[in-house]
Amino acid sequence: MELRTLFRDIAGALREKDGSGEPIAAGDFPARIRAIPGAAGAPLEPFRVYQAARPAEWLEVPEPEEDELYLLVHIPDGRESMLAFTVTCAGSYTVELGALSGGSFVTSVRASAASGAKYETVLRAEDWGNLAGGVRQVLVRIRGRDILTWEPSVHSKRTSPSNFSGWNIVEIKCRLPCGTAVRCGSGTGNRALKGLKFFTWRGENSLTSLDSMFYSCVSLITVLELNTSKAVSAAAMFYNCAALTALPGLDTSGVSTLSRAFYGCGSLVRLPELDTARAVALDSVFRGCASLSCVPPLNTAQAARMDYIFYGCASLTAIPRLSTGQASNLASAFGGCYAVSRILLDPAVTGWAGAAMDLRDCSLSLEALTDLFYSLPAISAAKTLTLTGNPGASELTDEVRAIAENKNWTLRI
Repeated sequence: MELRTLFRDIAGALREKDGSGEPIAAGDFPARIRAIPGAAGAPLEPFRVYQAARPAEWLEVPEPEEDELYLLVHIPDGRESMLAFTVTCAGSYTVELGALSGGSFVTSVRASAASGAKYETVLRAEDWGNLAGGVRQVLVRIRGRDILTWEPSVHSKRTSPSNFSGWNIVEIKCRLPCGTAVRCGSGTGNRALKGLKFFTWRGENSLTSLDSMFYSCVSLITVLELNTSKAVSAAAMFYNCAALTALPGLDTSGVSTLSRAFYGCGSLVRLPELDTARAVALDSVFRGCASLSCVPPLNTAQAARMDYIFYGCASLTAIPRLSTGQASNLASAFGGCYAVSRILLDPAVTGWAGAAMDLRDCSLSLEALTDLFYSLPAISAAKTLTLTGNPGASELTDEVRAIAENKNWTLRI
């Protein structure tokens, strides 16, 4: 095939994929390929996932004005659902229950509560229309001045078990410039919004802690927008979000703790870029991400804890180069990474005491093991590097083994 014909066919395939009609220069091919949702290495685009996954018969959630928060709640047809939450703000807040008419929100029920006081109600399916997939639908609009926080609460009629995982909130959309928290998840697990599928926070906010924000939101498919530029901690942010598929770009440049941030996100295939330059704790950050096919470059120069960082990432084939100079714990960092065929560290690290590494049952060839040995830093205290079960382990020669052993590593084959 002539080069001209090949380029023409590639350009045609790109236009077919992204829906564009303009000519594409050959020099633009790499960027256009990376931008295709689902292309190798490119994270899925949240809005496209939202369009594909959100049922057409669901009520549209309006775009919020400043200091507004919308909830879309589903009520099983013929039954009733409880709803309870608290809001902190300047003064009182209002809660309106309604639906859309002609694209505008129409209020059917209105109430108000003092800042910090609980709002609760019982939603009966017979009072609401918009039947879709066996559920009735109601929009909840919350408004107040300088809203700081919103979080689910325990209903007075449901104290045993005292949880709110049954609050069938399926979508949240807000614009809270002063907001410090919208708590969808909970570290206790049983107090997470287990029906939440879509979340959007428009514009600026004052979020400093992202800890457990979506903890155990097991139905969450995508976050469309979330400004995290002020965050300093994101521990367990998406813990056990088993259905999570797509994320927007997350600014983690100020985050020091990412422990368990994506633990158990078994449907997540690709991630946006992550700035981990200030991260001290990266333990279990990707643990159990069984579908993760690639990881963006990670700056681990400050990370003291890296134990279980990739544990159970069975679909990973390569791990970005890691700097381990501050790491005191690498226990099971690569456990269950059966498909990994390439791991490199930073040989420029000096003065590191070392930490035992277990790479058993990975897919490292002789060439990959040789590259790994050259990349190992010299360590001040002997540590064990376990390599049993790797294809290249049985092919190691004394000369290749010496590359690692001369740096104070003890090999277990």
